Amino acid sequence: MVAQAEKNLKGVVYLRNPAMDSELAAALQDFYTYPEPRVIFGANSLMTLKLLELMKQANYVINQDFSICGFDDLAWAKVMTPALTTIHQNSYDLGVESLNQLVAKINQKTVGQAKITKLPAHLKIRESTQIKP
Repeated sequence: MVAQAEKNLKGVVYLRNPAMDSELAAALQDFYTYPEPRVIFGANSLMTLKLLELMKQANYVINQDFSICGFDDLAWAKVMTPALTTIHQNSYDLGVESLNQLVAKINQKTVGQAKITKLPAHLKIRESTQIKP
């Protein structure tokens, strides 16, 4: 499946399944034509890294051309320049809850309603989303 970009009335672009760099790069170029602020949210670390790579190739400047926020708050987020704003979650707790739900589903041996579990998360604001002076 190729990358898909959808625009809503607020100028938000949702990128899903970026299988082709060229389509993701085209979506970034299109998004650059939107009025500021332009904020990109990488739904996971791999998506965020791909966005950062393509932004670098296109000579976009993080925190000037786009603000960017990642998910997972992995160690590299705070040491990159500029440091990456992220949504922090406890990956160990996420893994434990996922395993518990999987085991429960296997033991039930029936297909049922999906269980939604909310785990705590918090925003770690860093330089990648700072407002320009």
